[in-house]
Amino acid sequence: MAAYKPENARGSEDKPTFEIPAEYEDEQEMLEAMRKQFTDDINFDRLNREAALEDAKFLTGNQWDDVTRSKREAARKPVLTVNRLPAFLATIIGNRRLNETQIRVVADVGGKAELAEVREGLIRNIQKENKADTIYDMTLQNVATCGIGNFMLTLDYDNNNVFYQSIKMRVLPDPLAVVWDRQLVEPTGADAAHCFIIETMLVDDFKKLWPWATPSDLMYDLTLRGDLRANGWVADQSVRVVSWWRMCSRKRMIALMDDGTTQDVTDDLDDPETLARIVQRDDGEPIMREVSIPYAQKYLCSGMDILDGPYDLPISRLPVYRVPGWEVWVAEWKHRWGLVRFLKDPQRLHNYWRSVIAERLMLTPRASWIAADTAVAGREEEWRQAHLSDDPLLVWNAESGQKPERAEPAHVEQALIGEADMSAQDIKDVANIHEAALGQESGAG
Repeated sequence: MAAYKPENARGSEDKPTFEIPAEYEDEQEMLEAMRKQFTDDINFDRLNREAALEDAKFLTGNQWDDVTRSKREAARKPVLTVNRLPAFLATIIGNRRLNETQIRVVADVGGKAELAEVREGLIRNIQKENKADTIYDMTLQNVATCGIGNFMLTLDYDNNNVFYQSIKMRVLPDPLAVVWDRQLVEPTGADAAHCFIIETMLVDDFKKLWPWATPSDLMYDLTLRGDLRANGWVADQSVRVVSWWRMCSRKRMIALMDDGTTQDVTDDLDDPETLARIVQRDDGEPIMREVSIPYAQKYLCSGMDILDGPYDLPISRLPVYRVPGWEVWVAEWKHRWGLVRFLKDPQRLHNYWRSVIAERLMLTPRASWIAADTAVAGREEEWRQAHLSDDPLLVWNAESGQKPERAEPAHVEQALIGEADMSAQDIKDVANIHEAALGQESGAG
């Protein structure tokens, strides 16, 4: 994750006073609630997160279990990794690039087609300015690898000499850096009440940005060692901070105005002109009601301190977007996976059989001899090293009367080749990506 922006940090030695949400008495109660949410969310999704991490390691070549690898290496046998999986992921990502999807805005009942067209153009421009294709491709890569990907929207200034803000898209390259509300149901996270975005930075940088905050207290807090990747909030010389996004709401009064529009009149209830424009019922009561307006709020926190916030964003959902792969509920637990998960077993078999074939082929060029001990007495080393020598002459003890004979060279059994081919086919069958999609000629014709 990208480090926290220095221009947004507070560099004073004195700890600032932060606005605390009304439901908490003080900062420590708020942080305790934050830590509990984080731990509960991590623990609820722990098996999926650990499996996703294993999938990512497998894709990058860590495809042998330690016991099998150690035994083969100790026996000086080949341990090959013929990694076929990147080609399958490249096929999926390539297909998305060739078939780009576009957001269409359609006028709803009572809406205007012209306004929908303008909004569609604005969306298209936002995607172009933010290189959205690259963000979507990386998110899809994470989905195929780990079963989940994430990206987010933010508001930021266009540059340092204006006050204009624009919508910015931000890629979240680490799929496990986002910890989602364990109670969400919507695949996109639209109904999530909160989420955490983890960022890791050097302790020295942390102290420069927030000299009044303590980065190391939680090295000994076992309740926060819930994230397998970071091993707690502090690991080695790095410290973990989180952007804690949560959905809030505020009470507002809306009214039906004489021009047919609905307006927020909360701040204008004492204005006679505004009150005169509100439509009244037959009994003289103004047509207005109290509503809850949702908004997203962010605090930047370490384990023991609020570092920045609150930052309010006037939107009806969290600005982080969740993109899952397969998700299947089994009883009360949700299983999640991507493309890699069930390709691992056929890929492991493929690596094993290809290693066995290589092992047999390595034995083929060696000259193996069968000889009586008297036939090569005193010359044993010459015969053992014959396959390494350029000397065409081999001398044996003729008086023994038993000439050495060359043994049949090792050969690769057809069954081994068949198993390697079968495991390769299994990979295609499980992925449902076959020769034509991989750029090869199909045998169907």
